[in-house]
Amino acid sequence: MNGIKINGFNYDWGDVCIVNTLTGLTIECTGIKYTKKQDKELVFGLGNEPLGTGNGQIHYDGSITLKKSGVDKLNEMAKDRGADDILGIPGAEMNIVVVYMNGYKLHTDTLVGICFTELPSESKAGDKTFDVNLPFIFLRMNRE
Repeated sequence: MNGIKINGFNYDWGDVCIVNTLTGLTIECTGIKYTKKQDKELVFGLGNEPLGTGNGQIHYDGSITLKKSGVDKLNEMAKDRGADDILGIPGAEMNIVVVYMNGYKLHTDTLVGICFTELPSESKAGDKTFDVNLPFIFLRMNRE
């Protein structure tokens, strides 16, 4: 299967850079997923067939997978700002910038107003690494 082409280039994980704007540091993550979705429904009137669609609210959510040491760094940053952990950081304070780089072409998604919704911790016998998946919501996405 061919990869998705953006501006004529294929991007892979090695072309991705993720930055936390609160600290200005690159986030060393092993995965990121984010979604923009809109509530939609069929609108009915006379007869049995839909007349059109109605559009509702837009929602943004995602998750980022970090090593446990990366989560610890984020929690330390949160404590420096007076919060107990990353769940206490107000959404208006933190953005995540995802930059897809390939040669001189850049594609940037800025996830504005990140607010983490869970702080899970799980480990089991035989694990070689300690990965933590942190779900979040955010206010909007700016694409460049």
